[in-house]
Amino acid sequence: MKRLIFLDELRGLAILCIMLFHYLYLYDLRYGHLYTFSLNFHWGGFFGIYLFFVISGFVVMKSLERVKKPLDFIINRLSKLYPSYWLAMIITYTFVFIFGLPGREVGFKDFLINLSMLQHWLGVPDVDGVYWILPIFLIFYGFIFLTLLTKQLKHIEIIGVGWLIIEVGLRLINFPYRELIRSFFGFFDYAHLFLIGILFYQLKTKGFIWWRNLLIWLVFLIELSNHKTTEPISLLVILTIFYLIIINKLQIMENRLFKWLGQISYPLFLVHTNIGYVVIQKVYTFSDSPLLILGLPFLITLLLATAIHYWIEKPALTAIRNIYYK
Repeated sequence: MKRLIFLDELRGLAILCIMLFHYLYLYDLRYGHLYTFSLNFHWGGFFGIYLFFVISGFVVMKSLERVKKPLDFIINRLSKLYPSYWLAMIITYTFVFIFGLPGREVGFKDFLINLSMLQHWLGVPDVDGVYWILPIFLIFYGFIFLTLLTKQLKHIEIIGVGWLIIEVGLRLINFPYRELIRSFFGFFDYAHLFLIGILFYQLKTKGFIWWRNLLIWLVFLIELSNHKTTEPISLLVILTIFYLIIINKLQIMENRLFKWLGQISYPLFLVHTNIGYVVIQKVYTFSDSPLLILGLPFLITLLLATAIHYWIEKPALTAIRNIYYK
């Protein structure tokens, strides 16, 4: 299957919603804006994260078209994750160390442990709070690797249903160490979203088989039963978007701005929060202009993410894969 258009645009939409959520709602919750913005984008965080997970389920399935053996998949994923992460983390740690950010500083030892991306399992605080998402992706990639290793990719939907059963069980059944297991395997709080992405890929490539559609809406009903309004509404919008995309009815999403944001979305996700918060606090020392309060953190983090994308992410990705496949 050729590259599906709109994936970059959807990533761009997701990261934009997450940034607005952090800069408008979460900053106000943690530090307080001097005045109330008319839109606090509380829903943006759920929508953006949910959209990222669904996209990831779809994209991973598509990436497997080029994978010849299980190790190929791991090399491809880690070469994407680590180089940008290392530089983004160094910049974020340095920025917060120099300018300060109450409640968000970490020690140098914690910084060094963060280099492994395993800090969640080692009981060490993240250099930036948004890194909570990274262990979820690592576990997801680990499950896909095991699926490839055991040559069970043809049964990926059945495996995905297994994830769903575990997720529901962890939510509903109270047993010893349940919360510890949920914390260790954070993936199972979001497994249904990765499964939806996988199912949409199968719908796109193998046709509208009724049971795949039924499973997608079953997942939505499970989401509806577990939450009140914001999360199910966010998921319903995402389902609508993906249905429109796979039947080629969403040309309006073909937008250069969203495409650019999507291309730099990973480094932008990594650098936007703490650095953005520091910039907002510094802006407040000389201005209360909403244009500067929001515009300057956007500008600075966009420039940083663009530089990381073009100078680190893309060259490192190419270099690592060239060495591996040589």
